[in-house]
Amino acid sequence: EAYSAMKQGVWQIEGEIVNSESVDKTKNTEDRIAAYLERKKNKGMMGIPMGIPHLDYLLKGLIKETLTTLIATTGIGKTWFLVLIGAYAQLNGYKVCIFITEMSTDIMQDRFDAMLFGMMYEGFDYNDFKSGSLTIEKENQYFEFLEEDLPRLESLVIETATGISSIVSVIEREKPDLVLVDGAYLMEDEQGAKDDWLRVTHITRDLKKTAKNWHVPIFINTQADQNTSKKSGPGLGDIKYAQSIGMDSDNILAMYRDEIMYNDNEMGVKVLKQREGATGKVVLNWDFHTMNFNSIYSEESKGVEESGEDVKGVIGMND
Repeated sequence: EAYSAMKQGVWQIEGEIVNSESVDKTKNTEDRIAAYLERKKNKGMMGIPMGIPHLDYLLKGLIKETLTTLIATTGIGKTWFLVLIGAYAQLNGYKVCIFITEMSTDIMQDRFDAMLFGMMYEGFDYNDFKSGSLTIEKENQYFEFLEEDLPRLESLVIETATGISSIVSVIEREKPDLVLVDGAYLMEDEQGAKDDWLRVTHITRDLKKTAKNWHVPIFINTQADQNTSKKSGPGLGDIKYAQSIGMDSDNILAMYRDEIMYNDNEMGVKVLKQREGATGKVVLNWDFHTMNFNSIYSEESKGVEESGEDVKGVIGMND
């Protein structure tokens, strides 16, 4: 009880500390010219790419000091989407920290191994991998990947998330380029709220403060209401626990799949909100027999989508 009280007090003090920065817009014009030329060189990309071309086009990557939230109903694949983003970032030289709340470290490690292997090689079946029934050829290739390829990649750190202070301590120690939180709604609220809506509100607001204070993009997932339409997927009004999640997040993505998409090994991902541009959606391969998660089809719409309705305005194909 004493330890809990201390954590609440420390985090209340932390919350009252405001990191401010005064900027005179008549100064440092050379820096702003250089920043624009860098954006031009990278075709608008300002953050860490997710490896999904249309989402990177819309969001301009995962940008420092932003909080991005993924919502979906139970069992859709929220954790796998974080693994997809984290593995791509690791392959591209970014250090990643992923915080888990209910999944074991061993299972998460297996998922990252399978995703990275699938990105680097072809024909990897996750179900065969988990059941220990890979072919001898694929088994030897997997062992070679673990012994020779994996050690050359940037670090990926898997940690258990309890409260915000534990996340901050790991960020301070590891200095990651990208922070992922699987199941942020299951974290402990160190401010001691008893109601679920207030507990989750405190968590997402503290995560947003952490992103700003440590100049790092944070990507989390949380639950959508179970009554969400399977055909069109969640809208902003379908966020479970607290609508403040939508207000605290700079970007909100939603995953969805209907029966046809399930049978065709496809997944839909919508951009419901972003502070700097258009919304839209992309349909991905979602095939664990080949570990293929490439883009199939994409659309763009203007403005914020407030419900589960399909977005309009086809702009063409990706990949």
